[in-house]
Amino acid sequence: MAREEVTITGLEWVRGKEEPLESFGRLEARDWEDDALADRDTFTSNLRLLGMSDESVYEALGIRDAGAGELARAEEKLEPYRYVSFFTPPPEYTEALRIYSSARGSARRRLRDWWNQRVTSIESIEPLKVKIPLFVLGTPVVPGCKAEWTNETEFDAESGWSLQITGSGLGSDVGATFIESASFEASSGETKLIFCPVVVQLERIEISEPNKPKTQQWRIDVAGLSESRLRPGLLLLDPDAVPARGDSAGEYLLAGDPSGSMAIYKYKYKQTVTKKVNVGINVHGVQLGISATSTFASSVELKYTLKTGADYKLFSAEGSEGLLFGTADL
Repeated sequence: MAREEVTITGLEWVRGKEEPLESFGRLEARDWEDDALADRDTFTSNLRLLGMSDESVYEALGIRDAGAGELARAEEKLEPYRYVSFFTPPPEYTEALRIYSSARGSARRRLRDWWNQRVTSIESIEPLKVKIPLFVLGTPVVPGCKAEWTNETEFDAESGWSLQITGSGLGSDVGATFIESASFEASSGETKLIFCPVVVQLERIEISEPNKPKTQQWRIDVAGLSESRLRPGLLLLDPDAVPARGDSAGEYLLAGDPSGSMAIYKYKYKQTVTKKVNVGINVHGVQLGISATSTFASSVELKYTLKTGADYKLFSAEGSEGLLFGTADL
């Protein structure tokens, strides 16, 4: 398939010069069956996106609802042990865990069997690279100013920084957990972006439904080409690609000091609202997409070096995680 037949929207501003960033993360795949059992509405939407008939959608939902019900009852048996640690697990817990594993496996298998009866072939696979923005950091244009980003916390599911990436059309999804410390700095007038490089697969599948002609549809499989480890990247954004400033996050009033000395401040960035990045992918006129949600369970430490003789204002980044600086007259 020719590259010009695929267009990407939503990431037009993610461009500039790549720079090294010493950090890495790992990807964990989540199969579509688990997502279907967890989210009925999204499962329904994905089935319709693939062009499934009403009869097939209702049949799939019946299988899904039966499995989800069995799984919920099995989870109730595990609930008393949710926050309990054992040196030697009691028989009751072992049995509850066995019942849950059996219910989950059965529910997944029935969904997979239903799907395999309808998907007869995968016609083509096209790798596609996208950069998912994570955190943007800007500095004022005053000479000598700079901003430093540091994180010494190990990231895991309980603390730090995690990313959930979801594709459209019943493909596997992935979660990325960043676990290494990292640091970088942006000099006067620079704006830098930490991003997650993701490779996705565009798949053309052939669907066979009872008493209906075969159809071909497109879907996105996020986990298809994922590796167990990945390296977040760093981008020095082009000047015309810097995102707009959002709400005020603070100010540093230094205009009253004409000495031209450097003042150092530390700032703890904490996430207040989880933001979703939506990426549109158009294939042969068919609109697909992926969405990414990043979560900060702990704070990120920023250090600013500001030259006296000017007042500075700090802003959140509009539509993205991060902070942007400006002098009071900008």
